[in-house]
Amino acid sequence: MSDGPQDAGTPVTADRLSVGYGADPVVAALDLVVPAGSFTAVIGPNACGKSTLLRALARLLAPREGRVLLGTEDVRDLSARQLARRVGLLPQSPVTPDAITVMDLVCRGRYAHQSILRQWSRADQEAVEAAMSAAGVTELRDRRVDELSGGQRQRAWIALTLAQESDVLLLDEPTTFLDIAHQVEVLELADTLRRRGRTVVAVLHELGMAARYATHLVAMRDGRVVAEGTPAEVVTEEVLARVFDLEARVVPDPDTGAPVVLPRSVLRSRA
Repeated sequence: MSDGPQDAGTPVTADRLSVGYGADPVVAALDLVVPAGSFTAVIGPNACGKSTLLRALARLLAPREGRVLLGTEDVRDLSARQLARRVGLLPQSPVTPDAITVMDLVCRGRYAHQSILRQWSRADQEAVEAAMSAAGVTELRDRRVDELSGGQRQRAWIALTLAQESDVLLLDEPTTFLDIAHQVEVLELADTLRRRGRTVVAVLHELGMAARYATHLVAMRDGRVVAEGTPAEVVTEEVLARVFDLEARVVPDPDTGAPVVLPRSVLRSRA
């Protein structure tokens, strides 16, 4: 895989964004700036709007109000192909086509780079091979995706997203189904991509992993941003109580200094 963009990355902005599925918006009048070239982790309790926000950033959900900017461009002004070159999305529960191999799946990540005048090229093949290597699925290239374990399948989809070589990566719970070793591999890969110039946004449930690897955290509850900033600014006892109803002690990691959460008790039951 090429190192990708080498500039400062692309910022992503939600400007007074309201979006949802039914009568009431899940996210309402939300303002958020994802810093260019950051690894931003979105954390929060279930059903707080994290995945909805990610889908809106990827233009899978149309805003009822407000807008999403990619750099200075409104995503509504981009063609589907232009957007796919700029933004790669790993959804929470991707649907695998029947009887497709890992190699064929990852090759689909090059769709946005194809046209009538530009067919499959050596650069496409190199991007696919590098993406499979980075995601650790090279040895599975000829296996059918529907025959893989949950963790193997997740890594195959991550490889597809990497093959797009987009400068913004949106990852919705990328460590789902993965054991602890593969969780670390995925988050280290995300950190590497960030250091190479990409802007990475991931919905994560593991607070310790988010605090250790992300450079920017966004804590959400009830469709709004409660806190954002560095891990040390967001993973605090006060924020954990406000966001998760969790009484906890926060201590620094002895190796990295990142905040570590030591839960004590749930402060109050949820309705």
